[in-house]
Amino acid sequence: MTVRTSILGRERLGAALRRTSGEVVGAAARAVRAGAEDLRDTARDVLDEPGGGRPSAPGEPPHRQTGQLRDSVFVRTSDDGLTAEVGTDLDHGAHLEFGTQDTPARPWLLPAFEIAKPRITKRIARALADVRNRGSGIRAQRIARSSNTDS
Repeated sequence: MTVRTSILGRERLGAALRRTSGEVVGAAARAVRAGAEDLRDTARDVLDEPGGGRPSAPGEPPHRQTGQLRDSVFVRTSDDGLTAEVGTDLDHGAHLEFGTQDTPARPWLLPAFEIAKPRITKRIARALADVRNRGSGIRAQRIARSSNTDS
């Protein structure tokens, strides 16, 4: 036995779903990028405490000596924009973050993330809600138009 179903207007439905999907991905990608840039800037702020030639205490973010680490903090995003990486290519960035056998950790990226995390999650949630709300508004307009033509 075979059951066939057909959706009336499936071409329009497919186009609308593709458009909406693109809007969601685009909004999410923009929010991820903005969140990553926020984290990068926060990390740079954490690394901007002047050291005056003396190191920070173990467990505290490192004091700025030359500014090289601060200036090296980057943002890289995936091709689809849905994944971002914030970090540094300088080895001593990892040595400071995690410590070494001889040197206790002086974390800077995790503290920056903890500061920026609420803003990042709000930004992404807001971007997705905006897309959802725009979609709801379009549906409401279509329903209103169709009910006006039915009368």
